[in-house]
Amino acid sequence: MIIYNNNKLWEGHRVILPEFREKVAYKCRDCRYHLLVEGKEEVRPGCVEKYKDLWTRPPETIPVLLLLRMVGEKSLWEIVSRGDPEARACISFQRKLSKKDILRK
Repeated sequence: MIIYNNNKLWEGHRVILPEFREKVAYKCRDCRYHLLVEGKEEVRPGCVEKYKDLWTRPPETIPVLLLLRMVGEKSLWEIVSRGDPEARACISFQRKLSKKDILRK
């Protein structure tokens, strides 16, 4: 095991290629397109990756009525069904911007 200590491709018990490391190491909740949809009584996670053209930077939380007006009922159900915060990151993963990165741009 000592051989793998300095190897960047070795992660635990798997060998990971550099271009796939972010997708394997991160969860869906770390993605820029993961947001919380606020309803009247509950808050559900959602993924707006398909609708990323609607925002320059997607918000952290969004009211359900606003999202319903923007994308429609079928798309709203799709957004809420895809938002599992504990799932591994998908192919379109992008890190959330930190406060420092937002101020620089």
